[in-house]
Amino acid sequence: MGKAADAAASIAPTKQLEQYQPALVQALQYRVAGLNCLSENISQAWKRKRAAGAGRVLAPCTQRLLASDIIYSDSFSEPATTALKGLGVQVPASRFLDPSDAGLVTAAGIGEAINRLKPSAVHGLHGLGLVSVVALPQGTTLQTGSSQINQLTGDDKLVIVVSARNFGNFREVGVPVTLTLSHAGTKIKRSGTIGSIDKGATETVRFPDLFKNASTQPEFTQRYKMTVTIAKVPGESVVANNTRTYLVQFRLPT
Repeated sequence: MGKAADAAASIAPTKQLEQYQPALVQALQYRVAGLNCLSENISQAWKRKRAAGAGRVLAPCTQRLLASDIIYSDSFSEPATTALKGLGVQVPASRFLDPSDAGLVTAAGIGEAINRLKPSAVHGLHGLGLVSVVALPQGTTLQTGSSQINQLTGDDKLVIVVSARNFGNFREVGVPVTLTLSHAGTKIKRSGTIGSIDKGATETVRFPDLFKNASTQPEFTQRYKMTVTIAKVPGESVVANNTRTYLVQFRLPT
């Protein structure tokens, strides 16, 4: 990252980009500073027994990384793209922190993240459970059961919304969620992620375009098996409520 910052500073910009290059350099310098800060202080944060103490050590580091994203977007990439509009040039986006990582810029958020990495973090009650699976725009809540056939409109407006609840006593992050449609040897799999979920909270993952880029389109006279799974998190011992299977049949839009 340091080499990238040096290279950006040494580039002779075009006339259109001359006024925006300092922002690019500053954004990269903030990233260097944030990464160096993490490298220099992670050991100290690891030794702190309480999440709040670890967070106070590392929050200034992640805040610099967030600042780099804002500077890059607001002061470089967006105005630079506008300046180059006549040339048909799109300045690439660059984000160090994903929106789902927003909590890491607070002392509480980064402190909890560090504590979750410690071996002792897997003790205690951990676990997510599947709450519901809803088909939009119909608003139909899917039902399980061998005799329950869920009728879904098979067009590009269909969105499957999976809701999961954290039944444990700890915040969980980066939890994979999968949806699989299978019929007569054909299988379509979609993946999503719950960025973070606090204890007792419910979060959703949306699955639009189930048949986009799939080798087949829905067969309206056949039944499909839809399996939705919330991945097991570290320390989770009860997984009976992580997976549900539904029988679904697609129908033509009216």
